[in-house]
Amino acid sequence: MSHLTFLLAVLITAERLNLDYDIHITDGGSNVNLSVMNNELGEPIVRVITADNDSFQDEIQSLIHNDKAEAFGKVDCDHFKKMIPANIGAISDTEGTRTFAFRPVPTVDDDPDVYENLHGIAEVSSSTQKLISITLTNDGAFSPSFGSTIHRLSLVIECFSLTEQTMVLKHYELIVQGSAFLVPFEERMKRTYSNYRWSNPSSH
Repeated sequence: MSHLTFLLAVLITAERLNLDYDIHITDGGSNVNLSVMNNELGEPIVRVITADNDSFQDEIQSLIHNDKAEAFGKVDCDHFKKMIPANIGAISDTEGTRTFAFRPVPTVDDDPDVYENLHGIAEVSSSTQKLISITLTNDGAFSPSFGSTIHRLSLVIECFSLTEQTMVLKHYELIVQGSAFLVPFEERMKRTYSNYRWSNPSSH
């Protein structure tokens, strides 16, 4: 399991919406474009449309076919609010946006050993209570698995309003720096979501 696959597994869970959309993925040098469309059962079908690097395309294909990579088919930003502890006060409330600082709360699908090493900043709309953005970073180096050490972990999620009551992913960026059995590594993945439309499987 690659470092990115592991971190996708422990950091990305979200509810599904009945939407089709496109995703541009880059590691800072190579690019892959995906199409996500729902079938008649409401299940997302993820397809590679274009890629400029075979190795990166193979990595993304591996993520698509890995059970933990269902995150490609989940874009509802509301789920990420579950990481914000209940009944905490905002550190600021300006121009219609409330900002929270917190220790993220893992769900049953998340690895608590990772979450206990992270802290978060979230922006929420004062009027709709919908999530605008959330950032997770690590407090210090930690070991998520035997032989691996994470020195830097940064996860940034930005959302935008599809409707008044629906916030969906706009940008997602994960940066991981660390070492595996004393060999340094750095991995980056940035995803940009676009072309959202309500799914109509009969027209596919």
